[in-house]
Amino acid sequence: MKTSKNALRSVIILGLALIISSAIYAQGHRGRYHGNYYGSRPLVSVGIGYNPYYNYRPVVRPRIYYHPPYRLPYRYNHYGPSFGVRIGILPFGYSEFFIGRDPYYYYDGIYYRPYQSGGYVVTQPPLGATVKHLPTGAKVTVIDGQKYYELGGTFYQERITSNNKVRYEVVGTDGVLNTTNADAEDNDDTSQAPVEQNNNNVVPANGTVVSQLPAGCTSVVINQQKYYISGGGVYYQEQVDGNNIISYRVAGNAASGIQSNDVVPGT
Repeated sequence: MKTSKNALRSVIILGLALIISSAIYAQGHRGRYHGNYYGSRPLVSVGIGYNPYYNYRPVVRPRIYYHPPYRLPYRYNHYGPSFGVRIGILPFGYSEFFIGRDPYYYYDGIYYRPYQSGGYVVTQPPLGATVKHLPTGAKVTVIDGQKYYELGGTFYQERITSNNKVRYEVVGTDGVLNTTNADAEDNDDTSQAPVEQNNNNVVPANGTVVSQLPAGCTSVVINQQKYYISGGGVYYQEQVDGNNIISYRVAGNAASGIQSNDVVPGT
């Protein structure tokens, strides 16, 4: 009888031990649910440079705005001789300029460089070149609110030098021009220019827009701006509307001036 009690006690103790062992094992190996199965290993997340679960803030990078280059909407015709054509003598009336240390020669929209074995070779207009005169036939065009002159796929823009001279810089070639956004001024006033009658002291009012300059106007440069002054002392400023039409706005007169008294006659 005593033996039976001892055996029963041993079985109960062994059962309790097995129950406790199973509970401890399950607690130490509790898994995580992944979709359709449980994993027996704890999930470990690794983040590089930041904690992926606590106080994460994305890095904000500055936005870069890209302005695509403007391309002529039509197929242009190359102006002048083909690039690479060699000549022995430069045309009469050419001008010389330098890009860095390299000499170039210009005449009426055509550019030349010295040839290694003598003479000269026709070359592509170099970007940044500044010339005194536009080529014959260059047309005004407005792109992103800026006025340009274009001929044969080459773009020129008006510049004023430090000594108050108007020059023209090559700002695009092969029909391609890098542009920036700019707002063009729209002016719908297309009234014709009144005739200046100096004897009766009749002059157009400031802000009047005319389609043509009065006869006898000469160009002047004031505060780095180009104007035209008539024989009656009225100042006009050239402008181009959104339809690529040039007009002239009355900007002042000899009596009231136009923001500056330093008038330097142009050429």
